[in-house]
Amino acid sequence: MALFKSLNLCVTPVYVKKYSPFALVPQILDTRAAPVYYAAMQRAGHILDKNKIRQQALEQRKKFSPQSIATSSQIITDHVLNLSAYTRARCLHIYVSGKDNELDTLPLIEHSLHMGKEVAVPVIGKKVPTPHTAVKTHAMAHALIRHPDELNAEYWGIRQPDPCTAHWLSAWERIDLVVVPGIVFDRRGRRIGYGAGYYDRFLARFKALRVGLGYDALLCDELPTQEHDIPMDLVITETTTYQGDIP
Repeated sequence: MALFKSLNLCVTPVYVKKYSPFALVPQILDTRAAPVYYAAMQRAGHILDKNKIRQQALEQRKKFSPQSIATSSQIITDHVLNLSAYTRARCLHIYVSGKDNELDTLPLIEHSLHMGKEVAVPVIGKKVPTPHTAVKTHAMAHALIRHPDELNAEYWGIRQPDPCTAHWLSAWERIDLVVVPGIVFDRRGRRIGYGAGYYDRFLARFKALRVGLGYDALLCDELPTQEHDIPMDLVITETTTYQGDIP
């Protein structure tokens, strides 16, 4: 039995005897993601339903306590700070947490600003400047902040700079490292987000180190993927840093 102290969980390993469409050998899943992952399968050989995985993972995440979220967030922040790529990075894009018990990125934002790094955050709205990534009637642009107090507006329940006063980042190629949100990740860098596609469109347009932050308890062996999905270079959890298998 594995014990995740940061989440105060006792987790019994789940041994999967059936073959999945993504592996030629039986898989072992030793986190609470087992019901999230395999409940989405009707039977072996069927393609996993991303919406089902997303829905069940969100239900699991809602059960996390504020204390466990704070503990996990701090541990994962420390792992990011210890990356040599983070030390070298001059300009970072960091998502702002705020939805359904996401890992808290505010400590990472505050530390990065204190270290003198440039920090860009997403700004979503119906009227944002170019360059941006558009999805239907909304678009995501990126603004540089100098202090967390500049996250003084809100859109879809997420704090962001006021578009009327934001300092827009137009040269995306300046970004060295992107901290990407996700609901579920796997050990190979695949992710399932909220489904809008803002980040996949954003990441497809320039090169930077892509870092996903995820809970151990919501880590899967392997997730379904589509052609437009952009994998992570690194997935960082409380206990491990996984390197994606990117060509």
